[in-house]
Amino acid sequence: MSLRILVYYAKLMSISLDALIGRIDSEYQPTALDLDIMNELAEMNPDDKKNLLQTIRLWKQGTAKCLLDRL
Repeated sequence: MSLRILVYYAKLMSISLDALIGRIDSEYQPTALDLDIMNELAEMNPDDKKNLLQTIRLWKQGTAKCLLDRL
């Protein structure tokens, strides 16, 4: 498949080319996921980034799971 067609499909699906390739090639999936996360982060304002980082740290500690279990 040509690059032009891949770019066309990615735009049509409103996803990045990396995300599209990640769906096609399972070996590339982790890289595509990392790039999608970085793209989303680039669009966030500093306060949202700070909140997200705090949420990730809580989640890694298991605190978020405990809080969700209480709901």
